[in-house]
Amino acid sequence: MKIKFLFAILFALFICTSCSWFTKSIQKKVLKEIGYDDDKRARLMKDGKKSGATIQRVEDTNTTLNNNPKVIIYLKVKPEKEEEFDATVETYVSRVRIPRKGDNVTVYYNPNDKTDIIVE
Repeated sequence: MKIKFLFAILFALFICTSCSWFTKSIQKKVLKEIGYDDDKRARLMKDGKKSGATIQRVEDTNTTLNNNPKVIIYLKVKPEKEEEFDATVETYVSRVRIPRKGDNVTVYYNPNDKTDIIVE
C-alpha cells in the first residue's frame, strides 16, 4: 500500500513539474504569436542597433486579441551614419493607442538582417 501511495506522489510531482514547463512553453508561444518575443527583444536590445524611424503606413490585418488590433506597421528607419531603409513589423497594438502615419518611434534592428527588427 505504501509503495502505491509513494508512486502516486512521485507521479503527481512529475505531472506538476511537466505542467509548469508545458505552461511556460505555451505562454512563450502565445506571447510570440501576439508579437512579443522575449528572446528576440532581449537579443536585439543587447546586440542590435538602435535607431529612429517614422511610420509610413499602418495596415489592419482584421485580427484582434482582447479588442486590440493586429496591424502591419510600415517604417522608414533612419539610422545615423547609414542609409535609410524600409521595414515592416506585424504586431498587436492597443486600441486606444493605434500608431499613425508620421509618428516617430524607436526601433532596434539586426544590422546583418534588417528584416529582424522590433519597435520599442
